[in-house]
Amino acid sequence: MEGINAEQNMDMMGIAFAPSAPQGLHSKKHKSLDEVQDGTTVALPNDPVNQERAVRILEELGWVKVKPDAGTTDFNLNSVEPDQYEIKFEVLDPAQILVSLEDVDYGVVNGNYIANAGKKITDALKIENTPEEHRVIVTIDKKNKDAQWAKDLKAAYESSEFEEYINSESKYDGFILPEAWKNN
Repeated sequence: MEGINAEQNMDMMGIAFAPSAPQGLHSKKHKSLDEVQDGTTVALPNDPVNQERAVRILEELGWVKVKPDAGTTDFNLNSVEPDQYEIKFEVLDPAQILVSLEDVDYGVVNGNYIANAGKKITDALKIENTPEEHRVIVTIDKKNKDAQWAKDLKAAYESSEFEEYINSESKYDGFILPEAWKNN
């Protein structure tokens, strides 16, 4: 949000978290993460933020290392070094990774594409531990922070009714749920 505020000369602030779909490592060719080897191909999103998130999954698995000075909004594959394996990357539009899984060994797919395809996020071989800065945040212009509609919007996102709806829909299985719901 800070990046967008600076880039667009805006003054936005977060008022609530929405359910967020984590990225996951998927494969149509492999049933296990143990099948990785030198030359394994992994499809990654082509935008810097989602690519950085995807590579962090691979780093957590020990497949690659990310240089300590790697940024998020300006991330690129020059920040990635081999770890246990020499991984080959296929960089694709995020919307194309799910349909391209037959052409690669593994692919890191944004959870919204999994959910929209009627698949389960929880079927991923590895699910991202999504940092707070990559979760969906409901934002408003700071000048409206005391407006009644902004308070009502926050209350709606944090309500037990919204929580019950999300929990009643199987397509949201595996989503990261707002911390505020722990108080419901």
